Amino acid sequence: MNATVLWTILAICSAVLLPVGVLLTTGTPLPRLAPCCTRRRMLGVCALLYYGAAAVTTVARLVHAHTDTLLLCTGIGIAMTYAALTLTAIASTVEPRSARALP
Repeated sequence: MNATVLWTILAICSAVLLPVGVLLTTGTPLPRLAPCCTRRRMLGVCALLYYGAAAVTTVARLVHAHTDTLLLCTGIGIAMTYAALTLTAIASTVEPRSARALP
């Protein structure tokens, strides 16, 4: 991949996923997200996992790592993405009856 594309991916993920993930994980209420989601911290962890997957794979490619290292980083990125997808599915299947009122 072109280095410009890799830097762009890393910059967009750093500008979007990292702040949102940190805000949701620390429990900061986001007004647009409050009515539709009760498991915000789990979604914050998901955002951080997506960011980690993007960061691990792009940084390894940017530093021109060895082929074995690239393969390992790609595997780690895939595992992080699967974990984030699983947590996202769990967070989205909350029944409205079990949701409690959030401040």
